[in-house]
Amino acid sequence: MCRARPTGRRWNAPFTAPRAFRRCNAMVKMGLFQFKDLSKTIYSETVKFKVDGIARELLKRNGGRALQPRWHGNERGTISLCRRSLEIAIESAKTKNKDVSLDMQDWKRTDTLSHDASKALQRLLDHLAYSPGNQPRKMDLTEIQGRLAQPIVHMLALEQIHLGHRISFDQWRQVSERQAKSLCDSVAVLDWIKSFSAAASKRMASSHQNPGAPQKISFVEEMMRGWIYLTGKKPSRGNAAFANFVRDAWDDACDEDAGDWVHSIVKASKSISDGEARVLATNGPAWK
Repeated sequence: MCRARPTGRRWNAPFTAPRAFRRCNAMVKMGLFQFKDLSKTIYSETVKFKVDGIARELLKRNGGRALQPRWHGNERGTISLCRRSLEIAIESAKTKNKDVSLDMQDWKRTDTLSHDASKALQRLLDHLAYSPGNQPRKMDLTEIQGRLAQPIVHMLALEQIHLGHRISFDQWRQVSERQAKSLCDSVAVLDWIKSFSAAASKRMASSHQNPGAPQKISFVEEMMRGWIYLTGKKPSRGNAAFANFVRDAWDDACDEDAGDWVHSIVKASKSISDGEARVLATNGPAWK
């Protein structure tokens, strides 16, 4: 009879995917983009990027007048700034991906924990809602609180005796009934937490399916800062050259189709004030 050989894992143990694979798969399910690792090639002269073509096009357009005077005839510097913009845009989008991913996981875990806590507490209250013995009579809230209060009275009494305090039985009863009522009210609080966290998780998940996804906006913002330093102007909504700049940069950064960019460009433009744009045109971004 042929017998299987052990492989080092427990017999019949379920296959568990590597942690990195599980994390990547989870991010894909949440609609998060995966970016290429360009750390070793971003400034290589032997590797060509699409943003290089945009830089050369700007240098040629109207004799370079599409750019600020400091860039005239400076092809190497213009290409270098475009690549630096791409590098920062990728890092910014990655950070946004990570933040969004962690936020979504946190809300989902809050949803799960509050649901479990609510069910457990409800089972306790259901157990206490019936009178002892074989009587099926349902007890009202006051009776439930009174029943809950009995063990609380004894616990409080023992605690206070240990501390050397003296307190009347009526005072014990009032404190214990308030605590019992708080326990009953906790079910509604837990249900509210569950509903709120579930709605927050759903809202964040749906945001990744629209063209204003946070990571796309973050990507555009950094590309726009580089563009303003190059041209001296904040691009308008209908600026085809800037839209091509963003699309080509995205193709360099990511293999996934990001869809339409109009909404992301509008959002990014609103996040950069006219005052910041003037500073960027003169001094450039902090990361230049």
